[in-house]
This record gives sequence, structure tokens and C-alpha cells, in this order.
Amino acid sequence: MDNPLVSIVVITYNSSNYVLETLESAKAQTYQNIELIVSDDSSKDNTVDICMEWIEKNKERFVRTELITVKKNTGISSNANRGIKSAKGEWIKGFAGDDILMPNCIETYLSYAKKHSNEKLFFSYPVFFGDDVTRDKEFWERALIVFEKMKTSEQQFDYLKNQHNFVPAATSFIHRSIFFETIGFYEEFLLFIEDYPYWLKCTKQGFNLRILNEKLVKYRISTNSTSTSSIFQSSYLVFQYRDIKEYKLLKPLLLRINQRKKNDWYLNKILFFCIKHLGRILYGK
Repeated sequence: MDNPLVSIVVITYNSSNYVLETLESAKAQTYQNIELIVSDDSSKDNTVDICMEWIEKNKERFVRTELITVKKNTGISSNANRGIKSAKGEWIKGFAGDDILMPNCIETYLSYAKKHSNEKLFFSYPVFFGDDVTRDKEFWERALIVFEKMKTSEQQFDYLKNQHNFVPAATSFIHRSIFFETIGFYEEFLLFIEDYPYWLKCTKQGFNLRILNEKLVKYRISTNSTSTSSIFQSSYLVFQYRDIKEYKLLKPLLLRINQRKKNDWYLNKILFFCIKHLGRILYGK
């Protein structure tokens, strides 16, 4: 109980330029009882070869290592689920193959978790870096400051529902019972956005998202990031209208956007605005 196994789950897709930094940050953790899982979504570059070689050289550092690969690209949500479902740890630390953990990341989260034993979802303030930081940094930090002060899951749900996603998945530290017993896994029909719908589902079911006033993860933002795409922007809809089953008209449109994978930021904003208000017209929300 005092030394729980923690699963670090690295989600990769064409991550060859950055994944070594990511893996080294997992290796450098001050906390020792860690397993490492890398789940790759059919990368077209040499990400898998890089990870395979690195794991072979560094596997003694971890309690267990696993590299998961698939023949066909399935999207972020499915890829994240594969990694999580393979995890054996009591706590799961998922993040992307271009982000970086601070050396004290796992140790700090566990310290907070022991002090707040009734809470199962922890997050922290990210350190933003990359080639497109300015636009998102101020919005995310302002929203997190407000969110940190909220006392109830109901307040959190309402705030999330009426804002965009500002809780960075890269900083998440989640008890395995959330995935395996109470909430379930990410929604796989939303191919390229897993986190925002999940935070809404968790808060709607009464789970608090505790924001630590710490900076434990370096979160890369770039012009090619999924977080700047129309998929991310349109994700606002997923739980605003009660239940995914009500999306008979909206779901095909969301899937079409996913397939197009557009990364033009202004086009994404227009698409997001149109879909959001179409939903309000259809469902009166």
C-alpha cells in the first residue's frame, strides 16, 4: 500500500522526433516501482524501432515493460485504451510520446494521493513548450486557476460543459478503478479526442478532478498537434447533450471531421461554432 505499482502509459504515433525524450523522462523518475507501456498506433516512421531498442536497453529500470503495436491506425482513443487495458498498476499515468515528465512527477502525485485517499483523479499545471505556445497558454492557465478553486464535481461539470477543454490529459494521474470499475474507458468512436468527453463523464458521475498547484509535466504544443484540430474543438459536443445515443444526426458529422483531419485553426473554429449551435438547435440545450 505504501509502494503501489504505477503504470506509465506512453501513447505514440509518428513520434520519432521526440519519443526518446519522453522515454528518458519516465526512466528518470525518482519513484521506482513503475511499469512502462508504450502503445503505438501504426506509426509510419521509425517510432516502433526506436522504442523497441530503447526498451531493450533500459528494461531493467522498470518492473515490467510492454510495447503494443497494431497493423492499422485506429485513432488516439483506441490507442490510449489499449495501453490502459494492459496496465497492471494501481495508478495510471498516461501521456503522449512528445511530452516530458518532471523527475518528481510520480512521487509528487502519490504523495498527494495518500493525503487525499478518497480522490481518484489528479492533474497538475503543465509547463507549455513547443512552437505554438502563446495562443493556448494564457487560456489554459486562467481556466485552471478558476477550476482549482471549485469544491464540487457539479461545479466542475458545469464549468467544463460551458468552456472548452482546459484539463490537459498529459498531466493526468488516475486510479485504475476509474477505468476498470466505475467510469470505463475512452469513447472510441471519437477517433482523435479522448480526454474532454472523459472529464465530463467523470464529473457528471460525481468524481472530482483535483488540480495540484504543481508543475509536473512538460506539455508540447505545436501547429500540427491534435489539440489544435477540428476534432479537439468539436469535442465540446460529446456530453453536452446528455448521452452519446442522442447523436443520430451529429455523429456522422463528427466522424466526417475526424476523417478529414483538418489542422487549419480558423477553419476549425468555424466548424466548432457551427456544430455547437446545430446541437443546441436540435436538442434545445
